[in-house]
Amino acid sequence: MAVDGGAGLAEGLERVAASLRSHREQSVWGGFAQHPWGVEFARCMKRGGVAGVSAVEAVTRLAAELRRKRARAANTRARRAAVSGE
Repeated sequence: MAVDGGAGLAEGLERVAASLRSHREQSVWGGFAQHPWGVEFARCMKRGGVAGVSAVEAVTRLAAELRRKRARAANTRARRAAVSGE
């Protein structure tokens, strides 16, 4: 599943949905672990499935944190580029 392409994530989620319909939930979320964000995402989804509650809030918080980290990393790269360019 590609992190930077919506289609990759969508395809991955479609596979997950199919596996969930087949009652293979235990192994379903593990495929996301190959991504830096995947372990926490899988944890959110498992908790939602086990507790029977919506995972929307947890996933929304995770997405916000990932956006903050991405912005910090971009700012750091921009500062380094400005310093090395002088």
